Amino acid sequence: MKVFYYFSFFLSIITLFFLYSCDSNPSNLPDYLPGAIKGRILDSATHKPLPDVTVYTIPAAPSTCQTDSAGYYFLGSVPMGSTGVNLFVIATHEDYINDTIPYFLHTEDTATINFKLTPIHGVYLMDNIHIQEYLSQSSNNSLDLRYLCSVKATYPYRDLDLRDSAGARQKFRFVTASNSGQLPASYNTKLGDSLGYFSKSEFDTLAMYYGASEPLSPSNFPNSKTNWFYASLTGSTVYPFSLGRSQNSPIYGLLYIKSAYLDGNNVFNMIVDVKININGQNNFIPNN
Repeated sequence: MKVFYYFSFFLSIITLFFLYSCDSNPSNLPDYLPGAIKGRILDSATHKPLPDVTVYTIPAAPSTCQTDSAGYYFLGSVPMGSTGVNLFVIATHEDYINDTIPYFLHTEDTATINFKLTPIHGVYLMDNIHIQEYLSQSSNNSLDLRYLCSVKATYPYRDLDLRDSAGARQKFRFVTASNSGQLPASYNTKLGDSLGYFSKSEFDTLAMYYGASEPLSPSNFPNSKTNWFYASLTGSTVYPFSLGRSQNSPIYGLLYIKSAYLDGNNVFNMIVDVKININGQNNFIPNN
């Protein structure tokens, strides 16, 4: 009987222990293991990493983070429910347009979310665009100055062709829009006279179209069109240009001929850098 009494007493103590150790309030139950978000943030035009970009989520995580010098970020301890959480990942920088990406983050998951941010002032820069003289319709002999790339002669929205004006592989010149219908006349691409010779570092820091202290306008390019651009296409030369793609949204820029040469097959090649301002302003310094 005494043994039974002690057993019953012990069982009662154990039962009370478990009852009082449980919390009937779900809000006080342990959280599920949080997730994490990592990624890299680049400039949308230059594709260079962006430091000091602030990254956070909605619903808010316990803390925000900033990208390092290589553009990488890591946002840990994102709270969530039993399966995960719907959230918005936001990247913000004072010189760039903020970007938001919706994402469902699973419990204990580490998601990789990358961004490409667009500069607020609309200045874009692209280095080392490679073009060759016109040899055939499949030649990469043309420039799309709006989207900063080389294109083939079959591309209908190109701005400049690199052709041999003499027909004897001797005088290599730019052919711009409105040239006898070769390119869409509505684009009305115009090149100005050379601004002179510049080093690469000088071009990168060149802010204004020389001789114009006010924002550029069509009056800076008085000719109705530029057909054959009869200027010596030599290295280290800078030319201003105007893209008349829209009267309401003029685009101005600077073209830098980094190098011009004949390769081993006697084909004329050019490497160019381009800066544009899609806001129609006389300012060509990228944020970074």
